[in-house]
Formats: sequence, structure tokens, C-alpha cells
Amino acid sequence: MKKLFICCTITTITLLSGCSNIMGIVGMQPFDNKEYGLIVDIRTKANTGDCSKENLQSLYSDTRTLKNYTQYIPHNNKTSSMATDLNKLVEELHKKENPSNVYCKLKLNIVTQSAEEIQRVVGNKPR
Repeated sequence: MKKLFICCTITTITLLSGCSNIMGIVGMQPFDNKEYGLIVDIRTKANTGDCSKENLQSLYSDTRTLKNYTQYIPHNNKTSSMATDLNKLVEELHKKENPSNVYCKLKLNIVTQSAEEIQRVVGNKPR
């Protein structure tokens, strides 16, 4: 009876850890509050339409932080890729010397839409 209990316990542990590994392989990274908070901050700053140097600098810093934060989290490739693309969008605007107001607002609109899409992906991760 004792051997049967030990075998069942080992089998259960093996199955549970196997399921955990399978979830990781298929990309079911759990919800991350910090990741979600960063993308909400980025979306909010872009959504203001504020083209001041300070806002653009802050937005660029936030997107770099998001990119770096997501980069080495296991099984987080989709979010990391989207964060890198978002950072490139903001970097283009940040590096532009005296962008016109129209260009800036259009670019911020694209950043807002991209951030919203990332927010949906991150928000749908299992909790």
C-alpha cells in the first residue's frame, strides 16, 4: 500500500510539472502586473497628444523600459516583439529634430493604437 501511494504521488507530481512545462511551451505566460502597468502608462502618455519634449522623452524612456523588461521573460516572445516594435515607433519620433505638430500627433495616434493592442494581449494572459 505504501509503495502504491508513493508511485501515485510521484506520478501526480510528474504530470503536474509536465502540464506546467507544456503551458510554458505554448506561450501561456501568466499575467504580469508590472508589464501591464508599463503599457498602460505608455498608452496614456501617447493618448494625450502632448508633443512636448518632456512628454516625448518620458514616452521613449517608458517604451525602452517595457522593451527591456519583456526581453528575457521566458515564453514571452510575442509581447517582447511587440514591445520592441513599439519602442522603434517612439524612437523615430524621439530622434526627430523639431517634428511638426501634425507629424507628432499622427505618430502618437499610431503609438496609442499599438499600445492598446499590446494592452489587449497582455491583459488576456491567464491569471
